[in-house]
Amino acid sequence: MINLGDRRHRLWRMMVSICFLLLASAGSCWSAQEQRVITVFAAASLMDALEEVAEMFTEETGVKVRFNFAGSHVLTRHIAAGAPADIFFPADEEKMDRLQSLGLIAGETRRSILSNRLIIVAPEDSDLQLKEIAGLAMPEIRRIALANPQTVPAGIYTRRYLNSIGLWESIHPKVIPTANVRAALGAVKAGNVDVSIVYRSDVFSTAEVKVLWEIPEGEQWRISYPIAILKTAKEKEAAGIFLDFMGKEHVRMIFLRLGFELPVDSIVP
Repeated sequence: MINLGDRRHRLWRMMVSICFLLLASAGSCWSAQEQRVITVFAAASLMDALEEVAEMFTEETGVKVRFNFAGSHVLTRHIAAGAPADIFFPADEEKMDRLQSLGLIAGETRRSILSNRLIIVAPEDSDLQLKEIAGLAMPEIRRIALANPQTVPAGIYTRRYLNSIGLWESIHPKVIPTANVRAALGAVKAGNVDVSIVYRSDVFSTAEVKVLWEIPEGEQWRISYPIAILKTAKEKEAAGIFLDFMGKEHVRMIFLRLGFELPVDSIVP
């Protein structure tokens, strides 16, 4: 004889088990969604701004962002060698061109979204003054920290500009090349050099330097930060969401607040 009470009890236990399985499955899906991570290889000069942007992006989308910050030439070399990344965000178009020529960039996603300016800074307690850019050649300035002018965008921009005004040859012997623009900033903050040439955005995060000179807008070499998704990206959909996010007004305001500029056609090539 079947005990109806036992039967109901077994049925209730089975329903509870099914509910727990369904909840566990839903929880697993939610956890998987929360754990989605995109990897962004970005120029060192973007560090402060992108970390703030990424925090906002994760809050709004649930997608986490993992960064590899370094000199753009180093990132280019690593990606070309097969380093896993979803997005490339260098400080010049040439590095992006290099990877696109290798077939590694999804060309339809490429866009230029930021610009910058070059400035000359000294330690905050320095007595140095510059009334004109030619003052870099004066004997009081013995050491100039500069991101490597052969490989790093900030250094390349600077070398091209100083060449264009006939000043590069006279100050070249004073140049102390660094791995990236943040290292050049660190050298002047530590007092290891007399001046550094860095991006305007680099000094927005520190009060430990003073600005001696800002290269006039009309004389600037065109500084462009392109961004694109890699063809080898594992998180293409999330990477696309990140690219769209970068174009939102409140995100653009973060970059502007931290000293970046939006691309303008008036900057001479």
